[in-house]
Parts: sequence; structure tokens; C-alpha cells
Amino acid sequence: MKSVQLTPGKMNYSLSPGNSPALLFIHGNSSSSYFWSKQLSDPALQPFTLITPDLFGHGRSDHLITGYSTGSWADAIIQLIDSLSLKTVILIGHSMGGHIALRIAEKHTNVKGLVLLGTTPFSSAADISQAFHPSNVLASIFTEEIPEDFSEIEEAFFNQVDPAFQQIFRSTDPKIRSSLAKEATSVDFQNELEIINKLSYPVGLTVGSNDSLINQAYLHKITANNFWNHQLHTIPESKHYSHWDNPAYFNSFLLKYAEFQEV
Repeated sequence: MKSVQLTPGKMNYSLSPGNSPALLFIHGNSSSSYFWSKQLSDPALQPFTLITPDLFGHGRSDHLITGYSTGSWADAIIQLIDSLSLKTVILIGHSMGGHIALRIAEKHTNVKGLVLLGTTPFSSAADISQAFHPSNVLASIFTEEIPEDFSEIEEAFFNQVDPAFQQIFRSTDPKIRSSLAKEATSVDFQNELEIINKLSYPVGLTVGSNDSLINQAYLHKITANNFWNHQLHTIPESKHYSHWDNPAYFNSFLLKYAEFQEV
């Protein structure tokens, strides 16, 4: 991995050089860039420049005493984009990473495409209760305590669990999870559907077919907004980590979206 010194601290990232546009992958809460390895290794995506950072507090990037928020992570990724002199970027955000990607897309004119997977864009905090099914897993990933039994989380996230998941979860700064819980009720809550509708390009909206956390009826309801083909694209035979469960299908979707954006 490479590293770069940004304003908050040192950020680690993987970079596979290629052509433009660059595909920049943003992982979710208590995860890391490791879970994009099935995208980095796909020959079909090799022609593109591929970048997978570890967000601050995750993986090999610095843990911060200043705290965490989707806005501060977005600002850090914007610094990364500028430090690498990326002229054309497509963002791919998983779960929490999708909310970060939306903030970047709103601010950075070099972003020319956006794919969300397992992300539920909100217009207000009131949408949160509609977007998710009630679940003990959601409570577990928004508290600092490390669960004694990971089986329920793993079952919700993956068809087949990777042994690295628990270690990655445990090594994440636990303040991240409590910070995200507070942010969900913050007065600074962003109207993400408004951001999407102001973008000059359609947003790819995807979800795992067997994602038990997300209420897909909510996602179908919002597809009238500026989403690609005004459609929710379902990744078959996959759960919340759909890009990990069914990489062949997701990577094919991503390739089509990237080629569409190049036209």
C-alpha cells in the first residue's frame, strides 16, 4: 500500500495505475479497503486507474483524536483526489462509503460518476426508519462495544464470511461507530436526494438481492430521482457486501456504468 500525509493524518491506499476515468472505491463502517480486493483483481477493470483508500480510523490509516464524520472523511478523500491529480473520477461507495461519496460528488467537479451499493440516500433523518428493517445488527455497528458473538453480523453481511472480517472490525477505532450514531440525529443532516438531483450525471443505485438490513421498497420508492435508468439494480445471490458475494455480477455492472459515463 501507499500512504499520503493529509491535513488530519496519514491515509493509506492502494493504487493500480491505468487509464481515465479513475475508479475510487470507498468502504463502509468498520471495514477497510481489503473488501475491494475482488474488484482490484478483476482483469475487466484493469484498464482503469483503481484506488482503494482506508478511511481514517480504519485499516492502516491513522486513528484521529479529532473525531470522525462523513463530512471530514469526504474532505480527506477530496484531498487524496487532488494529491493524485485525478482529472476524471467515478466514485463507488459501499454502505456508509456511499454517504461519503455523495458529499464528495457535491463538492468536486472532477467527479463524473457515482455508484452506490448498500447505501440508502436520505432526504431527512425521518427517512432512516423507513430505509432499514429493524435489526440487532444495526445496533451493533453503531456502538463502541465489540460484540462477543459476530455470527449475526456476519450472516447479515456475507454469503460466505471471510476470516479477515472480525480482525478488521476489531481494529477499527470504536469511536467511529458512536460518532455515526450521533451524526444520524445531527442538525447538519444532508438532504442526499437533493444532492443527487443536482448532479449532471445519473447515479448507479445497487443493492444485494438478499440484503436483510435494507428495505428495498424504500429504494424502489426513490428511483424517480436522478438514478441511472431510474432503476434499482439488484445484485443477485448477495447480501450487504454484494460486491464481495457476487463480484462477477457487480463488476460487470460497474464496467457498463463506467463505459456509459465515457460516451
